[in-house]
Amino acid sequence: MNKFYIINTPSLPILGNFWHTVRKFSSGFSNLNFEILIINNDESFDSINDLSDNFFFIGNHGLAKDKYPKTIDKLKAFPNTIKIFWMFHDFFFENKDINLGKCILTGEDFLKEPLLPIHKKRYDFEKSIDYFVPLTFLSYIPIEKIGTLERKEIWDAQFVGAYYKKEWTSQLKNCFIRNTAPEISEEERINSFLSSYISLGFSANDNIKNNVVTERVAEGISLGNVVLCDNPIATEWTDGIVEYVSSFEDLKNKISFFKNNKEAFSKKQKDGYNWSKSKGTYTHLAKRFIEKSLKFSNI
Repeated sequence: MNKFYIINTPSLPILGNFWHTVRKFSSGFSNLNFEILIINNDESFDSINDLSDNFFFIGNHGLAKDKYPKTIDKLKAFPNTIKIFWMFHDFFFENKDINLGKCILTGEDFLKEPLLPIHKKRYDFEKSIDYFVPLTFLSYIPIEKIGTLERKEIWDAQFVGAYYKKEWTSQLKNCFIRNTAPEISEEERINSFLSSYISLGFSANDNIKNNVVTERVAEGISLGNVVLCDNPIATEWTDGIVEYVSSFEDLKNKISFFKNNKEAFSKKQKDGYNWSKSKGTYTHLAKRFIEKSLKFSNI
């Protein structure tokens, strides 16, 4: 069985909420029959074989303490294993001559050129190399389960996440709104999608400026919701399935329309399921990383 290793060593740990992203991303590999394993110390590398069908996932949190974390030297012993580096842009820019074997740099998916200067610099670097694959925020629902999960529309709309558009959500009635932290259980979060007509795919202002679509957009689509979003790039990215909302009045009107118009709701839902099954899950993303791993040369 092929293996996907999550690196969580003292010098390159996975921290905080980033575990959610890593687990969801790795679920795509799990759906493709990879075994998911966690490496918690450098000594564990000694029992791992260097195979071209295996992957390491390395997060960037350790770079805040050390620009050259200790675990990097361990990775040099695995030239054939595919190493996915999350947000290692500055590291590779500053260590242009390093030889780590087969590597893929990844990071947020800027669907168009970002506006903020620090992200524009990152975007330009990504365009200059041939070993970058964006980690698009998608749905971890298995493809075969999309459209099969039981739904009971109790709420008009739902939102779980940070305090985005609080001035709008605080005025909504009969909606499931949970601003985190504290977090709710994953079961309760998923049930909130399945119990609502509408999912609110609201984003941080920086993501809107940088043309990055948040994960809750793809999740809502895959779980059968009509998704309303404050990021206009989401409508283009989803082939018109996501509805852009520009004001609170626009939000209220669209919630009312899709709740009360069964034909329009059903069409959005059907189109959404088809979009999710064709390209909207982490399984699709895992396939893109696997395809890339077969094409590029060592760096």
